[in-house]
Amino acid sequence: MLFLTFNLWLKPKGFGLLDGHCSNILFQDAMPPKWCDLGTIVPPNNFNPFLGVEEFSGRTYPLLPVPATAAPKNPCLGEPARSAATTGITHALARLLLPDLNLSLSSDRKALVSALLKFVENLQFSEQATAWSDYHPIQEFQPDIPGHQVFFHIFKAIQPQKVVDLGANAGFFSRYMASQGAEVLAVEPDEPAVMHRHRRLRVTKCIYPLKLLLAPVGQADCRPGDLAVALALPHHLFFYRTLPLEIYLVKLLASYTTQNLLAEYRNGLPYPLAYPPGTPCGLNTTCHS
Repeated sequence: MLFLTFNLWLKPKGFGLLDGHCSNILFQDAMPPKWCDLGTIVPPNNFNPFLGVEEFSGRTYPLLPVPATAAPKNPCLGEPARSAATTGITHALARLLLPDLNLSLSSDRKALVSALLKFVENLQFSEQATAWSDYHPIQEFQPDIPGHQVFFHIFKAIQPQKVVDLGANAGFFSRYMASQGAEVLAVEPDEPAVMHRHRRLRVTKCIYPLKLLLAPVGQADCRPGDLAVALALPHHLFFYRTLPLEIYLVKLLASYTTQNLLAEYRNGLPYPLAYPPGTPCGLNTTCHS
C-alpha cells in the first residue's frame, strides 16, 4: 500500500520508485511504515511506465486470481496484469482468455499504479478460525440478554476509568467498555482472535480508547487499571494447564488492578472466595460462576 500510494504522490512531480520490494520500507513498532531509501526516487523512463511496478507485481503474483481452466497452457496467464499490458493483449482477447478476471490495461503509469492499488485494497483473506476468534456470535452488546445484564449492572456500578480485560477473546466486552468511556487494554494470547477484533475496529472506524495487546495473560506487561476483567478464564487452556486456579488465580489477576476485580470462575470453585497472601487490601472482588 505504501509503495503504491507513494508512487501516485510522486507521479505529478515527475518521479517514481525504482524498486518495488519491501526492503526499502522501515517498520518500527506501531508507527506507520516509512520509505527510507531516497536513492530509489528517480524520474521514470518515458518509454518504461513499469519502473518499479513490474517488481512489485512480481511479488504479488501469488495473489492474482487465475481461473483454473486458463492456468496450465500459457505461462503468461500466471501473471495476467503485466503480460496483458506488455504484449498488447486487447480487452476483448483478455475477456476471451480470462473470462473471470477483470484487467485494467494501460501503458500510463498512473493508471497502472491506480489499478494495482484498487486490486490490493479489495483483497479479502479468510480468517483463521480458532476456539476464541469467533467467541461471540453477535457483535453488539445487548443489555436485555441475561449474561449481558449482569455485566452491564456491575460495570455501571463501578464506573471505571481504566480497564484491563484479561483473556479478552475477540474483544466483545472490551469494545463495549470502551464505548462507555473507559480506557481499555484488551489482553489476549490468541493471535487470530486479536486480528479478528482489529479488522472489525477498522471496518467500524472505532474511535474508542481501546488498545489490543497480543500476550499471555499472566505475562502481560502493563500498568494496572482501576478495574481488571477476567471473563471465562478457566476456559483458556494456557491458564488451565499452568496455574492451580483456586490458589494462585486471584493473586495473579489482582496484580492488574488497584481497586476492582471482576472474575468469572468455573462451576465448583470453593466459596467463600479465598484471598491468597499478597492480595491487595480492600480489593473488591465480584465472583460469578
